[in-house]
Amino acid sequence: MPSLATAQRRHATFYEARLRAAESLYEQGGTAIQEGLATLDADWGNIQLGQAWASAHAEADPTAARLCSDYRSSGAYLLELRQHPAERLRWCEAALAAARSLDLSTAEADHLRSLGNARATLSDTASAIAYYNEALKITRQVGDRRGEAAILNNLGYAQVRLGNYRQAIALLEQAIPMLAELGDSRVETYAITNLAATFYMLGEYARSIEVNEAALAKARTLGDRMHEGRILGNLGLCYSASDDFARSRELQEERLVIAREMRDRLSEANALGNLGTLRLAEEDVIEAIRLHKQQRQICAEYGDRRGEANAVGNLGLAYAQSKDFSRAIKCYSSQLTIAREIADRRGEGNALWNRSLARSEEGDVAQAIKDAEAALKVYEWLENPRAGAVRDALASWKEKLGRARGKLTARP
Repeated sequence: MPSLATAQRRHATFYEARLRAAESLYEQGGTAIQEGLATLDADWGNIQLGQAWASAHAEADPTAARLCSDYRSSGAYLLELRQHPAERLRWCEAALAAARSLDLSTAEADHLRSLGNARATLSDTASAIAYYNEALKITRQVGDRRGEAAILNNLGYAQVRLGNYRQAIALLEQAIPMLAELGDSRVETYAITNLAATFYMLGEYARSIEVNEAALAKARTLGDRMHEGRILGNLGLCYSASDDFARSRELQEERLVIAREMRDRLSEANALGNLGTLRLAEEDVIEAIRLHKQQRQICAEYGDRRGEANAVGNLGLAYAQSKDFSRAIKCYSSQLTIAREIADRRGEGNALWNRSLARSEEGDVAQAIKDAEAALKVYEWLENPRAGAVRDALASWKEKLGRARGKLTARP
């Protein structure tokens, strides 16, 4: 009869293989996706126990250390769907320590990249970039071009989140041809999608649609259902920005269906928020508020502070449309605080600009000007197309304030 330690090692080994099998099914795409997810869900309790045993024994047992490293690698895509980012961090940190103890450089770089992804999900972009750069250094030292290209993509998207759009384009335009050459179609699709997101941020909506459509075709060829949903959401944003609200709604609703099908909670939150914005455009304020509250709840639950800030800002827009400017200003102020804490320049600019509009409606033109001037600095730095509207509003408000002050001075 095997000892308890032997039985636990066998259990951990078996369920690491089960996780790898589920991931393999998922990567096949199409109908195999649901089979892979079902396998993962059926075995999830045992997979967690196996990883916990491997992590606990990794320092003293090389076999356990190898398993600890492999658990994280074997379920890379599935774990992103099923784990809370905080739990994913714990797995990544344990895997990184294990890989280093065994001198597994390629695995070390992979775990560093995954740590960066988890930190990015938690809106800690600065830490994410530090992990990516450390991983990039290793991949270049060992000549891992596939790993290098994947990290360049991650770095590119991190720069998108920071508002460094030109730097993001440079990184993504390095990554995409490398990934195409290496035949890594899945990550190439991610990089193309990130490039499209950059064009959207710069207000180049037609170009973003074109690049997103190319990414969508690739995702569908791969059967990558999760990423297909995310691209549909991005396309919806482009059509909304181009005032095609009917097409945007179709795409966001399709994205919501896929997110729920995949149990991709953060994509679900994003789709709910985008649908809320569309409802607001249709003047259905009550439904918009309901959807944005759902978005905020999910984002708060998963530690997505950027998403939470966006939801609070969207609630502000709904309250402003209801003429409840006091509540709108509170929402924008909360959004601004979070945006500055996580270095989200776009969110910062939006919060300042929207707060300036609400303050103007309340008659506080002096404070509206102060907020708008701060928003303009951010928008100009971001090359945001809203900068022109801010300049026009500032000119109008300053003229209005000047006239008001002139009248006061002219009184006998």
